[in-house]
Amino acid sequence: PPPPPSPPPPSPPPPPGSVPASPPRAPPSPPPGARGPPPSLQPPAAPPSMAPHTPPAPPPPPPSPPSPFLVERTVVSVLISGEVADFQNDDRLAFLQGLAQLVNTSLSNVAVVAVLAASVRVVAEIRADDEASAEAAVNTVTAQSAASLTAILGVDVQASATRLWPGCLDPYALNYDSTANFDDGGECQMSPPPPPPSPPHPPPQPPSPPSPPQLIALVRFP
Repeated sequence: PPPPPSPPPPSPPPPPGSVPASPPRAPPSPPPGARGPPPSLQPPAAPPSMAPHTPPAPPPPPPSPPSPFLVERTVVSVLISGEVADFQNDDRLAFLQGLAQLVNTSLSNVAVVAVLAASVRVVAEIRADDEASAEAAVNTVTAQSAASLTAILGVDVQASATRLWPGCLDPYALNYDSTANFDDGGECQMSPPPPPPSPPHPPPQPPSPPSPPQLIALVRFP
């Protein structure tokens, strides 16, 4: 039989002062039942998605204060008896006070627009905050009988009051109002006159005659 192999020679001892090398470590085995690559080869987790920042809605604007100016006006006509001078002197204030009390408004919201001497007709104006209030005020006045208005307004009323529609009555004006039945004194806007025609062009000038040739004498001296 062949002789048994001889054992390998012993490794030489390390030099003094050196640290013996540690044997390489085997990678950790995955736990039983685990799948996929080892943790060192897995892709990094995606960062959490950031929702777009929506700025807060601006606060609603504060409500505008009510306008101190009255925006609607209505006009009524009251036929009275007597003289215009008597109404202007004695009955005007009592008339306005009774009208303001009738429509439940202040004295500053009623005014006398005109007193027509031909028929002794008083044209009064009632101001209100909106169209509905103005309509209700004029309906209150026109619904009264002549006797009731006489007692309220302090003047002898000959007929029930009627509503007037002020506006421009000139049919040739730009702001003509076909529904108006009372000229409120406003200015009617007339159409501007057409521009004057441009002057005719002057006729062309005839060409100027050519100038005669100039003669130059040359004199030679010896």
